[in-house]
Amino acid sequence: MKRVIIFCTNGLGELVFHSLDDENVNVIAYSDNDRTKWGKAWGGGAHCTSGENNGTGV
Repeated sequence: MKRVIIFCTNGLGELVFHSLDDENVNVIAYSDNDRTKWGKAWGGGAHCTSGENNGTGV
């Protein structure tokens, strides 16, 4: 299974999440520059982190 980090939590990130749903891909985190979104869970329960660390802080 491939593991990915999605950059963007808006509609585009949601679209990417749903398109990967059937592709045997595990979304391990989201990354976004918007501080108000950090620490919150998004699609699939993966949490959002700073865009500066590319999700590696999860």
